[in-house]
Amino acid sequence: MKQKKKIFAIILILITFCSSCKDEYFISFAHVDESNNLFLVYQNDNCGEWGGDVETIKIYRRKSNGKLYADYFKEERNCKHPPDLNLVENVKNILLSEEDKKLILSSINELIERRFSQLDYPQHYGNISTAYLSDSSLTVSYYPSEEWTRFVQLKKGLKSRKNGT
Repeated sequence: MKQKKKIFAIILILITFCSSCKDEYFISFAHVDESNNLFLVYQNDNCGEWGGDVETIKIYRRKSNGKLYADYFKEERNCKHPPDLNLVENVKNILLSEEDKKLILSSINELIERRFSQLDYPQHYGNISTAYLSDSSLTVSYYPSEEWTRFVQLKKGLKSRKNGT
């Protein structure tokens, strides 16, 4: 009988504890829909003050309250004719996992942390990291930036699952 009471008490404690637990990374991305997309953009400085190659991850929904998808594309800048960007890689319709969503949030948080720890001073070139919503309700930029670690992790994961898999 004492054994059953102990087991019952442990189960009750676990149920109480777990019911108050929340996934700290859970986020619905409610502002992202078919007309308002989230963009994560990294531009290197291969061409000096003209910028460089641009890598973009576009996060979107096909329908309101639908599943989240991402497209990844990379454009290379022609340093001999800097306005020219040539599409060299394009991966579309990647269904996002919960782990992907955590990395997206971590990517934005990484930018915010770096932005708030940076002193402003005039720069004429450097890497640029930006996260923004297409309706302009969110824009975070870090310039000149170092490697955007979480973006690189997210990009690698998305590219490994090409064509919506």
